[in-house]
Amino acid sequence: MRAVNDAVRIGRSVAKVTVWILATTWIGGRALWRACVLAVHAKELFSQTTRCARNHRVPLYGVYTCGGCRAVSEGYVFRPCRVCGLRPSWTSCPRCGLSVRNPVR
Repeated sequence: MRAVNDAVRIGRSVAKVTVWILATTWIGGRALWRACVLAVHAKELFSQTTRCARNHRVPLYGVYTCGGCRAVSEGYVFRPCRVCGLRPSWTSCPRCGLSVRNPVR
């Protein structure tokens, strides 16, 4: 009976270690993927403007209105709203009105 209990205990330990290794690998892989995406988009991260589909310049900094609570704020367009916390995923081109996605997403 002692041998069975030892085998069950060893089996549980092996299962826990396996789950830990898989979870750590998954989390590390996701972090590595996100770091690569940020490295590819480094130019857009530090840019003051972006372009719409019609090649108009769209400023990423300035005064803007939150789409959720209509609060007026100043700063980075894709920053979470200071009033309601909504993070916009797009903004409009001031010239033609076309939607411009967040370049980092």
